[in-house]
Parts: sequence; structure tokens; C-alpha cells
Amino acid sequence: PPAAKSREDVLSTFKKQAKRAEKGRMQAIRSSETQIQSTFVPPAYGACVLPVTELTKMGVDELRLETHHRGRYVLLRALAGPSRMTALVGVGEDEEGRVVRVQIYQQEDESDVWKVGGVVVVKEPYFKESGDGDTGIRVDHVGDMMALPANHPLVPEKWRKGVDAVLVRGWIDRAAEAMKGKRYWEALDQ
Repeated sequence: PPAAKSREDVLSTFKKQAKRAEKGRMQAIRSSETQIQSTFVPPAYGACVLPVTELTKMGVDELRLETHHRGRYVLLRALAGPSRMTALVGVGEDEEGRVVRVQIYQQEDESDVWKVGGVVVVKEPYFKESGDGDTGIRVDHVGDMMALPANHPLVPEKWRKGVDAVLVRGWIDRAAEAMKGKRYWEALDQ
């Protein structure tokens, strides 16, 4: 694999690229110009059809250039992004703190799949070199990436946030029932 860049280098490069992309979009809007974006399209490949439970976990350090890692998945926590470039682009880290750029195609700008602090699974990741010479995971199929709720069993304990989401949902439901019954103090105790 190519030499791993430091966390700071990857994040710094991402921020510069995101700023440049945003500046280009704003200039195009102000001048009514048409903005053309290009990308290197990999050879066609099928989406992963296996559930995560049938795949084997891998770390960022195991990714090999120009390889579809069939039968594997990588678990990432979003550190930065998304920024609209030719795709939605973000930076993620694995459990060991190794960082990687992630390019997500076929997603709207408002996509909920990549939120800073959120955890995602990339099924059968495709690791490639980009047109700018950098490397990253390319996701072409919507179903090859999924955002995980904080209480999902695949989310490592150190990445879990605060109170379990299922517990919170129970509090909300019980409070709503108490409010319907005009038991306001009971609702507040939830």
C-alpha cells in the first residue's frame, strides 16, 4: 500500500480541497457559469449483496490499491465532511485511528449517510488512487455503505455516544403517553 499519511495531513488536505470546491461553486453561481466536474470511472462492478454478518472486518491498514476487497468490510467513524466535490467526500478513521478519505457517489448533498461523529460500514470497499494522486475508498453503490445507529452491535464501545438511543426512545414514548393522559409531572420525570 502507499505510505500512510498522518491524520493531520489527510484532514488538512481535505479541508483545502473542500474550501477550493466550495469557492468554485460560489464563483460559478455568481457568474452564471456552468461548472464541469470530472472523475475517473472505474471498471463496472457489482454492488455487495451480502449482509455485513457474512463479511470479515478489516482495518484501513489492510486496504490495497485498486482492489475491491470482496468478502470484507471496513468500519469507520466520520471525522470530516461531507463536502461536495465530484462526489460527497469525507475523512474517516478506523478503530486504531488510521484515517482514509472516502468518496461517496450516487448520493444527494443532504445525505444522512456521512455525518461527523457518525459510524459507517463500507461493504467490500474499493480502494483507489484519485485523479489528484491521493488515495481513498470509492463507494459507487448506495447499498455498499450504511450509517449505523450509536447502539448498533458493530459500533465499538469507545465510539458510542452518551445514552443508548433505544433507552431515549423509551423515555420519549412514556413521556408522550403521560402527556396524553394529562399526567404532566409524570411526563417530566421521564
